[in-house]
Order: sequence, then structure tokens, then C-alpha cells
Amino acid sequence: MKKLDGKVSSIRELLFGARFGIDYYQREYRWERRQVEELIDDLTSQFGDDHDPSHPRAIVRDYRHYFLGAVITSEKEGRRFLIDGQQRLTTLSLLLIFLLRALPGSEDQANIRPLIYAEKYGTKAFTIDVEEREALLQALLNGETFEASAATDAVRTMLARYNDIEALFPADLLGDSLPFFVDWLIENVQLVEITAYSDEAAYTIFETMNDRGLRLTPAEMLKGFLLANIPTESQRNHCSDVWKRLEQQLLGIDKEAQADCFKAWLRAQHAQSIRERRAQAADQDFELIGREFHRWVKDHADLLGLANEAGFVAFIQREYTFFAGVYQKIRQASEQLTPGLEAIYFNHSSSFTLQLPLMLSALSLDDTPEVVESKLRLVANYVDITIHRRIWGYQAIDYSTNYYRMFTLLRDKLRRRPLQELQQALCDDLASLPDFDALPAWGLTRGRMNRPQVKRFLARLTHELEQESGQPGRYVEYITASGRQAYEVEHIWAEQSWAEDREGFRTWYPQEENFREARNRIGALLLIPKSINASYSARSFAQKRSQYVTQNPLAQTFCDQAYQNNPAFLAFLQRSGLPFQSEPEFTPEALERRNQLYARFAQRIWSVDRLATGAPG
Repeated sequence: MKKLDGKVSSIRELLFGARFGIDYYQREYRWERRQVEELIDDLTSQFGDDHDPSHPRAIVRDYRHYFLGAVITSEKEGRRFLIDGQQRLTTLSLLLIFLLRALPGSEDQANIRPLIYAEKYGTKAFTIDVEEREALLQALLNGETFEASAATDAVRTMLARYNDIEALFPADLLGDSLPFFVDWLIENVQLVEITAYSDEAAYTIFETMNDRGLRLTPAEMLKGFLLANIPTESQRNHCSDVWKRLEQQLLGIDKEAQADCFKAWLRAQHAQSIRERRAQAADQDFELIGREFHRWVKDHADLLGLANEAGFVAFIQREYTFFAGVYQKIRQASEQLTPGLEAIYFNHSSSFTLQLPLMLSALSLDDTPEVVESKLRLVANYVDITIHRRIWGYQAIDYSTNYYRMFTLLRDKLRRRPLQELQQALCDDLASLPDFDALPAWGLTRGRMNRPQVKRFLARLTHELEQESGQPGRYVEYITASGRQAYEVEHIWAEQSWAEDREGFRTWYPQEENFREARNRIGALLLIPKSINASYSARSFAQKRSQYVTQNPLAQTFCDQAYQNNPAFLAFLQRSGLPFQSEPEFTPEALERRNQLYARFAQRIWSVDRLATGAPG
């Protein structure tokens, strides 16, 4: 075998001007949301520990470095092929595209463009050179909608992970700190590149890394520790059987579900501390459980009641059984709308992963199934209300921004509380968030980075209006439909209206910036199927209005027909007092009416009263 070369490279050094092929024996791109979340959290947390907004930009070179692992490449026929590391580098490419679009200045963008692609003679050659991915990467670069219905599984997975990056990236880094983060990412994050110079050597490395030396998982190591401390053979065998049954059930959800269950349960019920929000603070219970929960259990045996055989038996037969069962119930409700637990699905679709430990923290082992369901519903409704009140006030809902506050809430206010005390604690916490009608109308932000939030918000308004009017709610369809049936955020005012001075737009808005700001308010937006939107998005409101009557109920409320021979809808208007009305013209006054209407409608949907009544949501 020819020699192997290895060197430490920054992301810039590894990717600048590079072009990697994927060899035939490499697996497809398969990262799940969980891996993306862990990567973003690790990167942004370490950067945040060192960063201070008062720092000059040049000081970033002195921030601590972060090691991202090894990348194995082979070199043959003048090209480099990835043997191992494709998952990380593909995800890095997606993250770099997101950052490119989020950066405010062309000079900063120029720093990362060569890490994503090289351009010659007007043609882009992407750093990871796989033909089937080119159309997706081009669409992401241009901020265009990608038609995924005919794409391969790997390409659809990449699109899903890009959407996850948009949802998970901390909002507080998207401002003045973003160029600092990009500098740190491409200069201070390092990998080891190991290069082989023959197919034989490359495949040997691949085979060695994937077929030999398999390590026990943290769950398997925890199982060994627990069972080793149960000396009675009959008890040990019974606990082993219980473990196998629960393991089979959890792995039936996905391969990470068992580990995910342990992390969420131990954090929710037993973690006492969390890393301080200051530079170079040490990891505490919350972080240690996330990284090595098996070690944490062993190191905190006394806290967990693991002092004798009875304690170890109870930990498996009672506590693990209880929380694994509830975990499965939550996961099921996360994947499909479940009567009484609808908010769990809504929160999951908003990518708010912290709802799982929040819900588990409220439970006690003595809770009846009825009390468990009531607590899950109560906490999920709280999360649903919190999410939407925060985004209406342009506050971040990402993991990095909220995990510290949510942990202190679950530890100090929610953990194992009786139902009434839990209810009061959640109501008290919501008291700090303003009502919807106390803030200016929300909408799409500059650059439209919050488009997924706006889409889900409009989907909820439409879904709730459908249900209140006696129709099946179609929230799932609005956010999951694909291809030409996918729903898009529709601007009621066409983009060129101001430039062409249609209908007096320049009289209403002398400055184009004012027009664009108004056009992006929530009252000027709807959800329309992609196929319909593409055909008439440039038309005037009068032309669009004739189409709205055939669309979803929220779009129909712009038309006279919605208020005729529609007794269920009219009964809802009387019951709610909401001032829906048709709009023959869409003037600034009509927009303001809609803004105020949607604020009142949101106030009704995400009312704190849902916690007092236990309404399903």
C-alpha cells in the first residue's frame, strides 16, 4: 500500500477551490435533523462562549479552535474522492449556502463563495461534485423554490436538512455578529484530511472504518452498568427482558430514539445544572447528559436512587418503563395530529425540540394516564402559545436562544408539579409575553429568512378558521404538500405594483421601501398552491380576488361569496366577534384592517385561557 498523508486544515484550506467526487461505495447523504441540530449547537455554543459584541473583528483569530473530525480522501486520475466525511462536508456546504444568503455585505459573501463552488465560463462547479445535487444547490443559492417530487432520496434529505438549518440557526447571530461567526467557522474550525493514493488503500481505509472495532453505544454501556448491579439472577433476567422490550419499541421509531429518550428523560427529571452563559464556562449536567448519559448516570448514582439492588431494579422496571412509554406517546403525537395533543404536532413542525424535556419534567411516576395526558396537553399548549407570541414580537425560538431559560423553567417551576401548580407556573411565565394586539403587525423580514415561520403561521390561521367553520382543518396539507400541490406564501400585492405605479401605489407609498415593508405584513399574505401562485402572482388584486373564491377559507374571506349561504362561518363570526369582511379593493386601509384582524384572531387561537381550560389547541 502506498503511503497515507495527513494534515490539519481549516474549512477554508480544505474547501477553497476544491472539487470532491463521491466514490461508488460511499453511502448516500443520510443525516437526520438530530445530527444537524447537534452540529449547529456545538458550533454556535463554542463561538458564543468566546464572542463579545464589543470585540474588534480581528480578535476572532484568537478564539478557541474547534475540531470537526477526520475526512478521508483518495486521489486518482487527478481528482479527489471522499471516502469518509461526506455527511459532514455536505452539511457544511448547506450551512455555508445559508450563511451566504444571510450575510449582509458582498465582501463577506465573497469570502465563502469559493468554498461552495468555483465558477468558470459562467458555469458553477460545486465543491462536492455530484450531478444529481446541482439543481438543488443552484436553487438554494438563488433563494428559489426547488421542485423535489422527482428528486432522489438523498437530494430530498439535503433539502430537508437545509430547511432545518434555517429553523435551527440562532437568530441572535443573524445580525452584526454573523460576519464574526463566519470568520471563526472558516478559519478556526479544523479537520484532519487523510489522503490515500490508490483505490486499494482507499477501500481498505473505508472497510476498516466501517466494519471493524464497533463500539458499544451509550445505551448499551448503561445497560451493562445497571444489570451488573442486580445480583439476583431472576431479577436481573427480568430487567434484561424489560430492557430488550423497550429497546425494540424505541428502535422501531428510529435508530436514535433510545438515546434520545434517555437524554430527554434524564435532563427533564434529574439534571440540576446547566453551563453558565459566559466564555469558557464548564459543561454541567444538561450538557454532560447530552454527550455521555451513561457516564452521567454512573457518576450520579446516589441522586438517581441507585444505592442497592432495589434501586437498580426500580430504575429499569418502573422509571425507564414509565418514561419510555410517555416518550413513545409524544413521538407519535409529533408525527401525526392526535386529538387532545394537537399542539405537540404544531410545536414539532415549528422545530421547537425543547418541548420534549419540558413535557417530561412535569410528570411524576405516580401520575395516572389521565393526569399524564392532561400535563402533556398543558405543557404543549404553553409551548405553542410561547412560540407564536415570540415570533410575533420578532423574538427567536431556536434552541440556542431558548435552552437556558427553558431548562431553568423546567427545573425550578415544572418538575414533578401537581397539575394545578403546573398550570399556575405556566400561566405566570406567559405573563411576561405581550399580547398580539399590543405589538405592530408582524410579517416577512428583510431577506425573508422567516418565510417558514410565516407559512406555518398562515397555515394555523387557515386551519383554525376551517375547524371553527365546521370543516376539517388542513394544517398538515398546508405545510407538507409537495410538488405543484405545495403551498407557498402569496403576496396579495404584486412585486412590480409600485414600480409600475398600479392603482395609485406611489400615492399611497411615496417611498418604495415603505411599499415593500407594507407588502410583507401578515395581513397582505396568504397561502396559495404553488401551481396557482405561479400563474397569477404578478396580477392585480382585482384579478387575484376572482381566484381567491376557489381557494382556502382564509383566502375566500376577501370575497363576497364567503359571507353568503355559509351558516357555519357566519356562526363563528357571531361567536367570536372577529370583524372579517370582504375587501373589494385592497388599499392601505384594508391592509391595516387585516393586520388588526389577524392579531385578534391570533389572540384568540393562542390565548392564555387555553391553559386555564385545558383546551386541546
